[in-house]
Amino acid sequence: MTKQTKVPPQFYHPLFFSKASVMERCEKKVFKEVMLSSFFPYDLRLQPEEPWKQPQDFVPYVFELWNELETKIALLHKKRQAHATQMSMKYGVANFISALFWMNGVKVSRLTHLDEDVKELTYKPINIGERIAFIMTKPHLYHSFIQLSELYQELQKLYAKLVIIHKK
Repeated sequence: MTKQTKVPPQFYHPLFFSKASVMERCEKKVFKEVMLSSFFPYDLRLQPEEPWKQPQDFVPYVFELWNELETKIALLHKKRQAHATQMSMKYGVANFISALFWMNGVKVSRLTHLDEDVKELTYKPINIGERIAFIMTKPHLYHSFIQLSELYQELQKLYAKLVIIHKK
């Protein structure tokens, strides 16, 4: 049984949700399925887990999921089917944003002022605000895909650095 609720206004963003958007609580338990069932499912509390409190248990799976999406998107761009990349890119961007915040020990609390919230994060790729804004306005472009791939690579390096720091 699923329960529908309206998306909170602070998550309205034309790439992900509109004022008329509703979301369903996902009954799936497999992380990959949950992350591809809705945008920001954990941050919107559609799941009971709180990945920002235990990023080591969740962030690596976001990277694995991106590897799968990246392969799919690259193939579509190679076939000159950029329009078919839209949904995969949306999930790639949403999952990147979640992982970025979780690594910093916080959840995504809003998309309406994402640039301001990203500036407050301690661990983040260089020029993240401008780069993510570009990707979010034109996710279908090949350049956006390349930029997102680079952001994921940078985020993985930051994550590896954090793991080492916390082990000491």
